[in-house]
Amino acid sequence: VMKRLIILTLVLFCISKTQASKSPQLPDYLIYKGDTVAIYSLILEDYLKTVGTVDKGELFGLKFREGASFNCWRGYQAVYEIDNDSLFIKNIIGCGERYSDKRVDLYSSRKRLKMLFRSKVVNSKVFVDWFTGEFSLPKGDLLRWDGVFYKSFEKETVLSTKNGKIINISEIQNY
Repeated sequence: VMKRLIILTLVLFCISKTQASKSPQLPDYLIYKGDTVAIYSLILEDYLKTVGTVDKGELFGLKFREGASFNCWRGYQAVYEIDNDSLFIKNIIGCGERYSDKRVDLYSSRKRLKMLFRSKVVNSKVFVDWFTGEFSLPKGDLLRWDGVFYKSFEKETVLSTKNGKIINISEIQNY
């Protein structure tokens, strides 16, 4: 009986790990031209990899393995904004906090920014100078989805950045 219980526990654990790595993930957000738009680019995650941060199931005190949901394996959601021609990270919030019954905990968000970025925090935000690349803002209907995170929409606004500066904005139409 004990042997069967151990085997069953191991099987269930493996299944849950597989589901966690393939479950739909919550997006990050960008405040752009007065709107808050979901973005499917892991800009902060790229930074965490470059500085060697290892989560060990917890990041910024957010324990993302607690509870029954696997929809935010990274343990946080980042909120960015574009100010003039520059990209900033404004908040690091708990998964789903934006849609919970309570308000976004701005005190904890600022504390997380300070803990991670220290003196780079200026006016309660951090210039995203580590990011060079593109990310898109969805418009229209969803056309393709990998079932986890990456999505393609009917129309998208593509923002190209170099060291956190917006160098090009283009509109594309997918088909």
